[in-house]
Amino acid sequence: MLCDATSHLQLHPCTLHCCLCSPSFLPAAKCPHGWLSNGRSCYTMRRRGLTWSEAQNSCKHLAAGSHLAHLKTHEDLQFLSSQLLSHNNLLLLWTGLSDQEVNL
Repeated sequence: MLCDATSHLQLHPCTLHCCLCSPSFLPAAKCPHGWLSNGRSCYTMRRRGLTWSEAQNSCKHLAAGSHLAHLKTHEDLQFLSSQLLSHNNLLLLWTGLSDQEVNL
């Protein structure tokens, strides 16, 4: 899902959009080079002007089994929030949440 500061869905591509990718499962400390590690999860952020579907496909090509991130726990949200604060000009972010009935 791409949210702006007011949490409204934005469904158009923009150069400020960023995709947040996460592999399906990796043992702790075995993240691909340059990815952020949090327990058994790995994350990377890419600044590209992509639609949600393009961002999902881009993630699939970054590492085996990777996909747009699914924030499943409060700890995931806290970890990523702290990481995003260091990117203070990053306002828009794609994650695995979608309003599509069938994800592409």
